[in-house]
Amino acid sequence: MPFSLHFETGKVTSQQLYSEIYQGILEGRLRSNERLPSTRMLSKKLGIARNTVISVYERLQFEGLIVKKAGSGTYVSNALEQTMDQDKRPIKHYQLGVFGTNAAKKPEIIAPKNLDYDFTLGVPDHQRIAKHIWRHSRLSRLNALTPEFAHGGDLQGLACLRESICEYVRHSRGVICDPEDIIITQGCQQAIMTTLLTLLSPGD
Repeated sequence: MPFSLHFETGKVTSQQLYSEIYQGILEGRLRSNERLPSTRMLSKKLGIARNTVISVYERLQFEGLIVKKAGSGTYVSNALEQTMDQDKRPIKHYQLGVFGTNAAKKPEIIAPKNLDYDFTLGVPDHQRIAKHIWRHSRLSRLNALTPEFAHGGDLQGLACLRESICEYVRHSRGVICDPEDIIITQGCQQAIMTTLLTLLSPGD
């Protein structure tokens, strides 16, 4: 499960466990059709009585938040997700700055031309590079390429990486997002600069 429960003294254990699982489902940290640990496994992990876990599971099942599948285990129900889908509110869109507006109109990358000194990131100095080594390395990597890597790639970053990040922040931070919401940068400075250029205009 994507959380570790630390019980507070003076509070009912079963209620704390129920609240944690309930909030996990409500916030999307526990997704629809995600398998929950068995009552025996969860009680052992948390160091509590198995009957406590059983009572919490029974309550959640009665409320329609989890379902038991014979011979398979206990899973998060999709009933709450269907209800939330009906109540979704539109996302607030912030006004873009000059750079952000232009970037939205021209998403393609325009490479600069006729530069005396080209400091473009990722472009090697082809006059000083050992071309025979470079040629051998490129051929070696080209032979190892799979179809999804044989093109320029998504400007937001590798799709499988963004999916993994979504899964990670869901479990570790409780942040619910989609791969389309994530942009891979080369560091915090580029991330901050991209954000500022997108939202701000000269004089802000």
